[in-house]
Amino acid sequence: MAVSQARRYLVGGLLWLAAAAPVSAATVTLAWDPNPETSVNNYNVFVSTQPGGFGAGTPVGNRTAWTFTGLQNNVQYYFAVQAQSPSGLSPLSQIGYATPSPIPAGSDASRGDFNGDGRFDLVWKNQSTGQLLTWNMNGGTMVSGRFMTPSSVAAGWDLGGSGDFNYDGKPDLIWHNTTTGDVVYWLMDGAYNYSAGFLPGPVNPIWRIASIRDMDLDGNPDIWWRNMSTGDMIVWYFNGVTFLRSAVPNPGRIADMNWKLRGTADFTGDGRPDALWQHLLTGELRVWELNGADGVSAVNSTLVTPVAPAWKAVALGDADLDGRPDIYWQNDTTGDLVWWKMNGTAIVSGAYLSVPTVDPNWKIVGPK
Repeated sequence: MAVSQARRYLVGGLLWLAAAAPVSAATVTLAWDPNPETSVNNYNVFVSTQPGGFGAGTPVGNRTAWTFTGLQNNVQYYFAVQAQSPSGLSPLSQIGYATPSPIPAGSDASRGDFNGDGRFDLVWKNQSTGQLLTWNMNGGTMVSGRFMTPSSVAAGWDLGGSGDFNYDGKPDLIWHNTTTGDVVYWLMDGAYNYSAGFLPGPVNPIWRIASIRDMDLDGNPDIWWRNMSTGDMIVWYFNGVTFLRSAVPNPGRIADMNWKLRGTADFTGDGRPDALWQHLLTGELRVWELNGADGVSAVNSTLVTPVAPAWKAVALGDADLDGRPDIYWQNDTTGDLVWWKMNGTAIVSGAYLSVPTVDPNWKIVGPK
């Protein structure tokens, strides 16, 4: 990966410092321009997790690049370079850099892997008790399950979806209170909530979160809202948990409220999320091929097989790690569970999950 061109001038005019760039996970290469003074015979390099908190430097001779290895992923590091000559040492030139997550932003793992095995998992909520549960999946096989921490939410809180809002490669959760309108994020460490806060709001409960996905491909999850009375839609764009702007998708309204936006995934293979719609009365399934939420390039891509109204598309993700999103289904009446292995918008196969039926009070609520 090329070194960034962002540079910082050393006090005293002795040294330039190039921005750090990752070679691979937990490895950072620091590069700098040579000092113009011919008497420089060594450079010292430094690394710390605290700004200015450097210990002894590492002498690297007259080279102008150094690779730091053994660093941790998702950690803010600070690097510095110091020129040395027979007359003494220059001041430090310092730059900060956050090591990247090994899991790409916006990937299914960053929005649906709750146990760190790289696979797409399912989130459950008991509609009567508010209990929360994750199923760690391997395609259609439930490998293990565990209650979340906290293990339940109070009445009125709906899970809008999940996405990596703090760049640690792990899915975080967004909640919307259907009574107060409050919108809350949970930053998660697997199935454990370690930090929470409010997003802008409250949002009138007539608006509901339909999906969470990086719509503009900037590495940040965004929130797609729909008005449950008028069918109007709007997308909130974020930088982490900081709200940036909102935009109306195109089209901005689906007036027939029997059409439900079930979630977003890249069905067309163009690297951008598309929108899956299901009609509650006819069972018809359609995919909007999106060019970002601001524009729809093809509205009427129809999936081959309609479904009976009792079946709901409840989660979208790459269940079998073939690079294509699949669809998990739940029958509202019987509690039966099925997944469709997909190739774009074509159904390759369908099968019951290894746990084929659950108490209908338990609903799969994401990722979607």
